[in-house]
Amino acid sequence: MNILVSGFLVVLCFRAVQAMVVRYSTIDMFTWCSLPTDVAPRVHLAGFIRFEYWPSVNCQVRIISELENSRISLRFLDLNIESTNSRRCIDSLSIYDGTFQEGVVLATVCGSDVPPEVLSSGQQLVLVMTSDNSGNGSFRILYSVFVDSVAGSCPTNGNYSACADGRCMPGDLVNDGHENCPDGEDEDGSALLEESASNGQTDGTNDDDEQTNEDPNNTEDPNTMGKFVFLLSGGDIAGICIGGLITIVFVGVACKQCNKPGRVSSERMGGTGLHAVNVGEEVGENTLLETV
Repeated sequence: MNILVSGFLVVLCFRAVQAMVVRYSTIDMFTWCSLPTDVAPRVHLAGFIRFEYWPSVNCQVRIISELENSRISLRFLDLNIESTNSRRCIDSLSIYDGTFQEGVVLATVCGSDVPPEVLSSGQQLVLVMTSDNSGNGSFRILYSVFVDSVAGSCPTNGNYSACADGRCMPGDLVNDGHENCPDGEDEDGSALLEESASNGQTDGTNDDDEQTNEDPNNTEDPNTMGKFVFLLSGGDIAGICIGGLITIVFVGVACKQCNKPGRVSSERMGGTGLHAVNVGEEVGENTLLETV
């Protein structure tokens, strides 16, 4: 019984962690602006990038994909960056391919018109937001990690789904409620995900999902997330799993102690098969006891 309960708890914890790993999360640039530029959020699968910026900001954040030989797609969902009526940028967001020092500028965006998709050539992008002494605004981006197909075929060493343009999306992004392929062919309307308005991962009318899943003190902890809505934090789930396993271990030890030989008197309780308990005598396993 103890083994069955332990096995059930392990499976439950595994599924909970798996659900968290495919859940969309948000990189809030505000969190990362004050950190050294060599400290970078590491992304996995897909999620959001957002920033509500203030006057005189100069914020640089590097994004790194953990998927080997992958590229990063950025699709703007909302854009409100100050510009003139002639569309000259007053404030601007510049996106660099690779590193800030050596990367090529892929795009510089401002205004309110959503720009075309931005694609990296490798596993890194750098976002640089600058504003003047009076500007403030915001933007929200959907990022997706993908690999290129080879000769029209997706890699066989993983679960991938081909987009019409030849890119290969991780299978966990298919029917997850977000269009990650350029034409949305990874969604057929059967998505299980219904993200809450308070977390903002669905209809585009609210702010996005959970604040930031990236811990600035742990750059190895990837973003992550999608098909399952899990209201518990990682710490909550870890506590439940560890606490449950510890409880099972203690119960198992306690039960074993119950079956160990004790000490009783040698006085026999006539015909009942009972022994009167008394300090000083031993009793074998499975012996019925009666307190005296």
